[in-house]
Amino acid sequence: MRNIDFKHIYRYGYDFHEEMQLSSDQNFLNLYTNMVQLFISNFFYSFTSNKISKKTDIVMMIECIPEDFIEKAIKEIKPRSEVKYNILMCYFLAYKLLSDINVVNHYKQFMEFFEESTYCMSIETIADLQILATNIIFLAHPKTFDKPKELYDIYLFRESTNTFLNEDFLTSSNFIGYISILFEEGEADEIENFILKYKHYLFGSDKEDMIDFSNAILNFKKGHYQKTLQMLSTLKFDDFHHECFVRKFVMMAYFELNDYDSFILNLDSVKHFLKYNSKDVVNIASSKYKKWQMELLNKFVNDLNRLFKLKLNSDIAGLIALRNEIEEKDVNLKKSFLRQIDKTISEIPVIGKRNTA
Repeated sequence: MRNIDFKHIYRYGYDFHEEMQLSSDQNFLNLYTNMVQLFISNFFYSFTSNKISKKTDIVMMIECIPEDFIEKAIKEIKPRSEVKYNILMCYFLAYKLLSDINVVNHYKQFMEFFEESTYCMSIETIADLQILATNIIFLAHPKTFDKPKELYDIYLFRESTNTFLNEDFLTSSNFIGYISILFEEGEADEIENFILKYKHYLFGSDKEDMIDFSNAILNFKKGHYQKTLQMLSTLKFDDFHHECFVRKFVMMAYFELNDYDSFILNLDSVKHFLKYNSKDVVNIASSKYKKWQMELLNKFVNDLNRLFKLKLNSDIAGLIALRNEIEEKDVNLKKSFLRQIDKTISEIPVIGKRNTA
């Protein structure tokens, strides 16, 4: 998750206070001005600084105020300043969304209003709201949203508003995160353009390996699986997440090459890798994340091994059953996995003839 710079939100709170002084309804002003100021200045900080599951006293207080009163207060501004109205209303819709993160209609309402209001927002505000939208998708339940598609749409939105780089650098995790989104949802030329455009902003000791890894993924997308394996074989990451990601692409490449012997050898290597790293897992936050990554890798390679066996046995019923199971799971590269299953099913007659030859 990315953090958001909230300095300008306090300015919106002050703007709101000034605008409300012009309200003709003084009773309304006295009741709600301070409340909405608190809403603007505190709510989003509480809910987006990695504390999204913890409700502060101010958040609980705000929840006692009917939403229609907050909305009425913000609409008071519109006749005098449409710009301030649009910004404050956008944050209010974000508040509604964060109150119940898995309501799809709230997300659509927020994004539609946001996209229509960018003409009057500063680059800083646009970038912060885009990061907020990205964080929401990461936190939402996988059955609620098509996460790769929504993240891909936000990426295109950020590109269209020239706000993708709100800093002068990209961490390797952010870089490969967007490469994986483009791998799932985009085309090979989009991955290639992303690498060419943003590789110079990569920051860290693993910069060159990350560029090579991204180019390996690009070659996989183009169907150059042997070249992908050659590039992956040279990589060595200290970051455990990146190392797990590399191993998934190695296994997928051998699957695509229909090389089961090499696949099994690398499956054994993954099992040893997981067993070795399990010794380091203790009950701390970083180790919990590592354990989660290990579980994801183990499930991924086991499912891929199952797919390979079903492919070799031309078992259409088994492939359909596996597809239904994957549909219900929250797995890495889910859409790519489903595409592999669909491709395998479509090739079954060819595989069957090959096995009987």
